[in-house]
Amino acid sequence: MSEVIVELVKYDTKKTKKRKRKNLIVSDQTETAVIEKLEKIHKGDQVESINEIIWGEAKTKTKKDVGRKVLTGVVKFFDEAKGFGFITPDSGKEDLFFHSSALSGEKIYDDDPVEFEKSLGTNGPVAIRIKFIQEN
Repeated sequence: MSEVIVELVKYDTKKTKKRKRKNLIVSDQTETAVIEKLEKIHKGDQVESINEIIWGEAKTKTKKDVGRKVLTGVVKFFDEAKGFGFITPDSGKEDLFFHSSALSGEKIYDDDPVEFEKSLGTNGPVAIRIKFIQEN
């Protein structure tokens, strides 16, 4: 799958004139793809005109196999209100980001032991399928 970065786009929508966006990622190097993305961002507000587009580089997305084995670690930080946190793996590798949607339904708190799987998110490795480990 190929994606293209739009370094800068200046445009007008029906509701707001003289808008601009930087580093927009679109599926194709076409004005139509840019318009579709902008209308999705603006929840249906129609793009009336594109005044300028500065194209960036094309990127090829590849899924890397980062392994599906179950790992263990400790919750370093979790903000329930914001819906995200970080886990420090027992392996000593870098902390992993996680979203609250990756939790198995149990409440977790800072310093709780957990088991999880590692997956590749849009910005790098993330923790998924997170479960609290009951200590006996």
